[in-house]
Amino acid sequence: MKFRWFAIFLVLILVAISISCSTNNSNSLATSGNGFLWLAAQGNTTVQAYTINLSSGSLSLNGNAVPTGNAPSSMLITPKADAVFIVNSGNSAPSSPGGISAYTVNSDGTLKVAGTITPAGPTPIGMATDSAGKFLFVANQGSFDLTQPGAQPGSISVFSISGTSLSAVAGSPFSTETAGATIGTGPVSVAVSTSGNYLYVANQFANTVASFQISSSGALTPLNTYSVGNSPSAVYLSVAQGTVPAGLFLYVANTGSNNVSAFSVCDAPNAFGCSTPNGVLAQVTGSPFPAQLGPVAIAMDPTAPFLYVADRQSNQISQYSWSSGTGALTPLSVPIISAAGQPVSLAIRAGTVVTSTTTVGIDYLYVANFNGSSISIYSLNTTNGGLNVLGGPVTTFSQPSAITVR
Repeated sequence: MKFRWFAIFLVLILVAISISCSTNNSNSLATSGNGFLWLAAQGNTTVQAYTINLSSGSLSLNGNAVPTGNAPSSMLITPKADAVFIVNSGNSAPSSPGGISAYTVNSDGTLKVAGTITPAGPTPIGMATDSAGKFLFVANQGSFDLTQPGAQPGSISVFSISGTSLSAVAGSPFSTETAGATIGTGPVSVAVSTSGNYLYVANQFANTVASFQISSSGALTPLNTYSVGNSPSAVYLSVAQGTVPAGLFLYVANTGSNNVSAFSVCDAPNAFGCSTPNGVLAQVTGSPFPAQLGPVAIAMDPTAPFLYVADRQSNQISQYSWSSGTGALTPLSVPIISAAGQPVSLAIRAGTVVTSTTTVGIDYLYVANFNGSSISIYSLNTTNGGLNVLGGPVTTFSQPSAITVR
């Protein structure tokens, strides 16, 4: 039993949930000149800034790396783009607890450490913020076997955000366990609905997604629980596409069953049986959709209907077209492309528009390769969704674990 818990924890500590934050805002970003990328690494517990050349997708170091806490596992940039937060999973030692590092984002894209690490719950792994940047939600995995001495239940910590400062809301952390349970739920990833009224949590030990209502104060009230595949590692809400609003569908990367679950989200009236918003999820026809081995992270292109999944165990990226009308995923004609040593985190940055006889948008996909200690860079053709490798992997500090862009 202890071995199973350790194996699950090892997979999850690598998964970054910052992806949704790094892609959802890209529609409003400049597509010429430079962008920014940030990469956290567990090998030396730092975060490094890079400059993105939006004409070529290439990366260049931007300033010096700054320290994180122990075992950085997830990262996001706030909607105002003035702060970056990193969840550090830590361990049980009092000298290196899990918590949240905060950074000021300078105008040149470099980061400045802001204050000390804010404590979270037991083994914090994933996090998300609402679209207004009012609250930060952190998934605390807790213990697998709740009958063991010293076992800690899974929970969600909620903080109000003011710049780089975090303050726990009343009642935080909020338990994800049921009374009398002997096996923990294992919350590891969170996503906030577009309205900011609902929170969705991937429970890796329970093989479920749980929904909560979010009050105006940030307090959570449990709503429903939905079965998904084995060992869900990431939840991800669809981005806006043209007239299609953001957050219409929820996707779940199931690491243990090698597939992706998909649900429509009743966050606003829609064509999927949602007349009165209540946060309910309804499974998409055809779900779950097959992936390769060990899917752990999901990203959607911000400008075209394509979705990508990092398959850690097979060292690949799965490529899909996305139906805004049904939420279904269809593998592209070239369904996979190779990565460089256990891809664990994805981020997509809108790039240039190339005009020849036709006009083609080129975006860029960046992949953190944990075992490869590198970043893979791909051009993304927004007409057909196909990825193409841009040069060799960029060498990074060892064990890169979380990536985000702006």
